[in-house]
Amino acid sequence: MLGAVLASGRLLAEVAGLLEEADLYRPAHRAIWRAILRLADRGEPTDPVTVLGELDHSGELADVGGAPFLHTLVEAVPTVANAGHYARLVADAARRRRVIDLGVQLAHSDADPAVLAHLAGELADTTAAHAGHGWAPPVPFGIAGEVPAFPVEVLPGWLGEYVAGVATATQTPPDLAGMLAVAVLATVAAGAVEVEPRPGWREPLCLFVAVGMDAGARKSSVFTALTQHVAEFERDQAAAALPSITETLTLRRIADQAAAHAEAAASRAPADQTEERQAEAIARAAEAANLIVPPVPRWLVDDATPEALAGLLATYGRIALLSPEGDVFDQMAGRYNQTAGPNLGVYLKGHAGDLLKVDRRGRPPEYVQRPCLTIGLTVQPRSCAAWPAGPDSGVGGCWPGSCTASPRAWSAAARPAPHPSPRRWPTATAWSFKP
Repeated sequence: MLGAVLASGRLLAEVAGLLEEADLYRPAHRAIWRAILRLADRGEPTDPVTVLGELDHSGELADVGGAPFLHTLVEAVPTVANAGHYARLVADAARRRRVIDLGVQLAHSDADPAVLAHLAGELADTTAAHAGHGWAPPVPFGIAGEVPAFPVEVLPGWLGEYVAGVATATQTPPDLAGMLAVAVLATVAAGAVEVEPRPGWREPLCLFVAVGMDAGARKSSVFTALTQHVAEFERDQAAAALPSITETLTLRRIADQAAAHAEAAASRAPADQTEERQAEAIARAAEAANLIVPPVPRWLVDDATPEALAGLLATYGRIALLSPEGDVFDQMAGRYNQTAGPNLGVYLKGHAGDLLKVDRRGRPPEYVQRPCLTIGLTVQPRSCAAWPAGPDSGVGGCWPGSCTASPRAWSAAARPAPHPSPRRWPTATAWSFKP
């Protein structure tokens, strides 16, 4: 089995689903299996050369028998096509060993009922796993019953109360408000917080959220209730920053004019004053360049082409596309450039936080080391159904990795006398949009 995986790394996924490290009897085999899994976790090849290097790096190469042992494993494989069968044989042998060990323990144990019950339970679990190969039959799509409701109870208390209040007031399922609340939280946290499941693996908190409901389901009302506070914050921040931006812009214009005058004077200076005038022009140009005019604070965008989104990410580093409509699907599909097809690069890089390079005419290229793009939409189901699904559409790497929901609209009699929609998010909540 190990030789087949070494010879053909594509078989690892199949084999890994059939056995575990503990199923391998020899310590050398377990060490090789661990090395293969470490390489696969890092996205590296699992051929004999890379496995040899990994074992050498971990100090286990001599313990497994060196390079000749790996060569022996590969040469002993009749055909790699039977890797799955080899893995099942290894797993079955491990289960038989386990049953024998448990039987011996049971035969030699004392009469303590608790010990006997424990050993009997382990024996039953082992034999049951052997009969079913450790996996339950897969459940076919479409017959699993109703999808569970949105788990409002897992949200923080203050947020859960607000989501439930908006859902009741608007007579909409809590899924709608709950999903939009998650998108708003991602708007706040993305770029300021990252998740590190293990050393070296870091993920931004960007989310792509889409809730599909039919027309007339009050999507816009819920969207406004969940996003208006972020929009108000953005507006307040823009108004507060305007005086400083105006002042810096004025100083920059003055500095640019002074630099232009100094450059003109240097070009007309006599020969004995050329060096002095040039130094003066360079100093004035440096002063002007150091006056960076800050952009107007932005956190939200509603309708933007992929090129415009790239420019916003280059300027701000992070942005959230929150919209009560599904026009973004048309933008992704190339509404304004149908001959070129879908333009998904900025969406994929903004979601994953990959390096984004933006080139503009007349300006040097800009690099965004960790772009953060969050998307939150409320759309009609046909907006998603109309998305091109062909092999060349490019959809495979973009929207399927997001959070989507398609809740059912409540009937008009669901809540005969709802309370008014909450006007504000709980005041105890502190928002911080600074990265």
